[in-house]
Amino acid sequence: MENVYLVKGYMREQGIIVPKGNPHGIKNVRDIIEKNLRIVNRGRNTGTRILLDKMLREIARELGVSFDDLTSRIRGYHYEVKTHTAVAAAIAQGRADTGIGIRAAAHMYGLDFISLGWERYDFLVQIPRLGKEAVRSFLDKLRSREFAEILSSIPGYAVPRDIGEIIWKPRLSGGVGDF
Repeated sequence: MENVYLVKGYMREQGIIVPKGNPHGIKNVRDIIEKNLRIVNRGRNTGTRILLDKMLREIARELGVSFDDLTSRIRGYHYEVKTHTAVAAAIAQGRADTGIGIRAAAHMYGLDFISLGWERYDFLVQIPRLGKEAVRSFLDKLRSREFAEILSSIPGYAVPRDIGEIIWKPRLSGGVGDF
C-alpha cells in the first residue's frame, strides 16, 4: 500500500429491494429468514455481499447457529448475479422475493426499498498512474460540477464536497507522516 493514493468518491445507499408495496412486510434482514423468502444474492467479494454476510453472521450468532447452517436455510442464498440491476430485475420478474442492492436499481424497476445505510465508494489510484492522461481525465470528471449534478439526480447517490480529493496517502520514506 506504499504505492497508492485513496481518492474520495461518492456515497450510495444500500438496502433491501422488495416488490412494490412490500407484500411480505419486510423490515430488516432477519425478516427474510423468518419469513422463508427467496433471495437473489450478489457475487462473493462484492461490497453488497460482504454487507449481507456481515449481517447474517450477527444473526447466526444471536440464534446460536453457524453461519453455514443459517445460509443453508435461506432460499436463493447461492443464486448470485453480477449487478445491482440484475438483483432488481430478478425481483421485478418474480424470480426472487427480495435481495440486497442499491436504491437506484430498485428505483429503475419501480420496486420498493428498505435502507440499510450508506456506503462510501472511493477509488484507489496507483501513484505512478497519476500522470497518465486517462487517470487525470477521470479525476477531472470526478471533481466536475457536471458529474456532481448528474450523480445527485440519481436516487440513492450523494456527492460529498471533497469528491476527487486525496484522502489517504502512504507515509513518506524515513518515517515522516504525510497525512
